[in-house]
Amino acid sequence: MISIILGEGQSSRLNQNLIEKNNEHIFISAEAGAYSFKDGGNFLVQASFYPDKKEDVIKLMEEELKKLLEMN
Repeated sequence: MISIILGEGQSSRLNQNLIEKNNEHIFISAEAGAYSFKDGGNFLVQASFYPDKKEDVIKLMEEELKKLLEMN
């Protein structure tokens, strides 16, 4: 469920906050996903971005994940 809210589709938080509302055009794409296996699972966040913006990308992604963790 978290991966859908955070990173799936045009209305996802990552798409809205990092691509649509960001006027600096740092990101090309951003998404999240979850994979379940018999013995566990993986949750991932990935993005395509301009290499010279790497430090900005890390900061903005961390901020989005912190917002998610702070939800009540």
